[in-house]
Amino acid sequence: MGGWTEGAAAEVERERAGGGAAGGTEGRTLAAMVTWMTERAGDRVISDAGPQFTDEARVVETLTGVWWRAIYGAGRDATGASSGLVQSR
Repeated sequence: MGGWTEGAAAEVERERAGGGAAGGTEGRTLAAMVTWMTERAGDRVISDAGPQFTDEARVVETLTGVWWRAIYGAGRDATGASSGLVQSR
């Protein structure tokens, strides 16, 4: 997971340096949290842990929204829309 975390941290810092991402939590810490959260969610999908994990597309959509809000702030979703919410089906 270290390589994924380092790559995500570098991207967070690049986005922040370019003014595209919100400041806040140190980039490596933020990257570690969302990376491990994603790993655990993937584990739940594989182990069929419950109804909230059976729709893989919804899991991906939700995780993408969490990543975007964590990095870019509450005002944007994964499409760049200003709602800050992933649309439910």
